[in-house]
Amino acid sequence: MATKLKDDYKDMIESVKTNGGFYVGKYELGKDSSNNPQVKPGTVMNKTDWYNLYKACKSFSNENVESRMVWGCQWDQICRFIKGSGVNTIIDESSS
Repeated sequence: MATKLKDDYKDMIESVKTNGGFYVGKYELGKDSSNNPQVKPGTVMNKTDWYNLYKACKSFSNENVESRMVWGCQWDQICRFIKGSGVNTIIDESSS
């Protein structure tokens, strides 16, 4: 799993370089009545571990879109973007 995560991180870095940034979708990961992952309104996926959430996010990838959980460095960039946009917020970075 560590090798897969490392490869995914490298892929994300290359994608950001190639595309000049990244897109954040506004979707919450949930589950249907059969406990299968879904991205439309449903029961929130909880009582599971990070690895199961990671696999569930990856299951929505296709030939056009790579779906995954946001990396910490991406979250920090999102916080910087929001802070620099003039929105009245106290977001500085992910550690706070």
